[in-house]
Amino acid sequence: MGQIEVLDRTHVWALPSGDATVAWFFDGTGWREVPLPDGVLGLAIGATSPGTLWAVGASGKGAQRATGLFRSDGTGWTRVSFGGVFPADDEEGWVTAQG
Repeated sequence: MGQIEVLDRTHVWALPSGDATVAWFFDGTGWREVPLPDGVLGLAIGATSPGTLWAVGASGKGAQRATGLFRSDGTGWTRVSFGGVFPADDEEGWVTAQG
C-alpha cells in the first residue's frame, strides 16, 4: 500500500509502497524521484513544511532488522533518535512506527 502527503498544490509527496526505496515529489508541474536513505525501506512518510520530509523506515533483515526515523531538508537525510521512547529492536521482532 502506498501513501500520499499533500501540503499544497506544489508540494506533494508519494511513497509508492510500504517497502519503497524512493519517494516521489510533485512540484506542480511534474514528478521527480527522491531516494530514501541508503539501505532503508520506507514504511511511512510525512511532511511538516515544504522543505521538511520525515520518513519511518527499516533496514536489514530478520534479527538484524532495525527501524529508524529520518528527516530530510531537501539536501540529504539525517537519522533522528527516538530518544528511548520505543523499545529497542531485538531478535524477537522489531518496532514499526507509521505516520
